[in-house]
Amino acid sequence: MKRKPGVLLINGVLPPPYGGIAQHMKTYLPLLAQQGYQVWTVMERFYAPHDYPEYQARGVQVLIPRDKENPGRPFYWQRRLGLYLRYGRWMARRYMQFRESYERVEQHLLAYLPETEALLRRHRRAIDIIHVFDRPWWQGWIGQILAEKYRKKLIISVFGEVLPHEDPLALFDATSEPFRRLATDVLQGCDRIASMTRSCAQRVRYLGLDPQKVYPLSFVSGMEEFVAPPDNLAAVFEQYPLLRGKRVVLFVGQLQARKGPDVLLRAAQRVLAQHDDVLLVIVGPDFGMRAELEQLAQTLAIAERCLFTGAVPQETLRALYHVAEMFVFTTVSPIECLGLVFVQAMYARCPVIAANISGVPEVIRPNENGLLYEPGDVAALRQRLLTLLADSALRERLRAQAFADVTRQFAPEVLLQQIDALYAFDT
Repeated sequence: MKRKPGVLLINGVLPPPYGGIAQHMKTYLPLLAQQGYQVWTVMERFYAPHDYPEYQARGVQVLIPRDKENPGRPFYWQRRLGLYLRYGRWMARRYMQFRESYERVEQHLLAYLPETEALLRRHRRAIDIIHVFDRPWWQGWIGQILAEKYRKKLIISVFGEVLPHEDPLALFDATSEPFRRLATDVLQGCDRIASMTRSCAQRVRYLGLDPQKVYPLSFVSGMEEFVAPPDNLAAVFEQYPLLRGKRVVLFVGQLQARKGPDVLLRAAQRVLAQHDDVLLVIVGPDFGMRAELEQLAQTLAIAERCLFTGAVPQETLRALYHVAEMFVFTTVSPIECLGLVFVQAMYARCPVIAANISGVPEVIRPNENGLLYEPGDVAALRQRLLTLLADSALRERLRAQAFADVTRQFAPEVLLQQIDALYAFDT
């Protein structure tokens, strides 16, 4: 029987941090190992030096290049010299062809190399594929160097950001343009490109590539845990007494501008005035916006009807999905590729109202398995909230259809077929 290929994933982040890609990787990497793939994953040097014995036990080899604290000037110059000796021709090309600064090039290399190369060299017979997750202008370039040097197949997954940008609400801005030629070169030179939505696949058009050639990899995995409520559902009411007797409108996400939590607060002002049994529950870590949101709630005179929980454990999150009357996905930035949280809500049979952005309409069909509104449109979101609060039959219909659709669309066998197709190369 032919062995399945060995895969080295670069930027295969694991929680913590608790972003969408990290949550996907939490189940995706062990799934690969379970299916017979040999799996190594490398995270950026500057991640906190966590150990991951649970992944090692499940067949995933995890590498985080350790940072050298206070290396001193002699070591600094020794490290720089090592970079030039190993990667001089790739660095020179990036300096000359793409006009990148020395500091930026060195920073990008040092985030992963030379430890990643040492791992690849040590397992060069077992590793067949280098799979880079996100950022073709950075991690993709690292993958390009190693794939060329060791003659490995290179796959790059693109999500919302095919180019860097400073503005969190924009897809492309002035920061993006200098990287366009580099990102194009990396993606044109790789063996395959993958994306989890058709919307994100379309982004390669900006780089002159054909989105029809992008492989699907909709690795929305590990959702089954949200299907049933936790055994001790009452514990969430003990933890948050404000939930008792309330109809919960739930938001889950990082508290930052591109997630649009302020849109929900503004839309909810009149809703709360008409429904005195409704409570807004805002769940997620603070990315510099919580104080602003709490002040906005005070200004709108709805502070007493808002519960800010911060980040919560997975078990608590699961309970909140099952307690909630509805879930609201308010993202306003096009860099979102899909949105993990609204899919979790659909698995938990929680009716969803979502911004019509990026890959969302590839999952939600208006008035069939959820409700859509245009991103940032406060009045439209308000109307959707009022409609869903007033119509119990609609809520029940959306619950049932959403669950049926996502469990079919993101079924494990669909993902496994996509994985096998993506990693199958003629040898």
